[in-house]
Amino acid sequence: IGLNALVKSNQQKSAIKSKVSSPTVITINTSDILNVGIVLTAITAFTAVLISKFVLLMITPRTRPFAVRTLRIQGLILLFFSIWILACNIPYTLFFNTREAKVRAFLGPTELSHDIIKALEQKLGSSGVYKDQWYLKLLLGCIWPGWFFITVAALTLLYAS
Repeated sequence: IGLNALVKSNQQKSAIKSKVSSPTVITINTSDILNVGIVLTAITAFTAVLISKFVLLMITPRTRPFAVRTLRIQGLILLFFSIWILACNIPYTLFFNTREAKVRAFLGPTELSHDIIKALEQKLGSSGVYKDQWYLKLLLGCIWPGWFFITVAALTLLYAS
């Protein structure tokens, strides 16, 4: 879902830039939410791989004794990643709810005013506000429940050990 958000964001930026004629140049800076989103996606993907490995250890008869002996370590690892995901979820949610893309437009060497840029956004049918982007909503809607279940799994493993 995070990779999908990255692709959709890039497609949207390219589409907007292609609608503008040639002495006008548009720059769209979404680095605040982009950087947090990339880290969040990478952490959750790695956590999914770890959980898959932990489950495989448990269901394979030959490795089950090892998996049982390492429940505490597995729980601590998942707890670490749960805290890391939470540490990224908070700024992502804050950026999503309170910020927008930093859009700048230049006509030759002259920078256009914020009001003109907003009028152009409306004319093009786009919005720089993060919470108006469906792909960012989708990512946010999946990450919080994912964090909750990873935390529950970590605490369950720690309790079982």
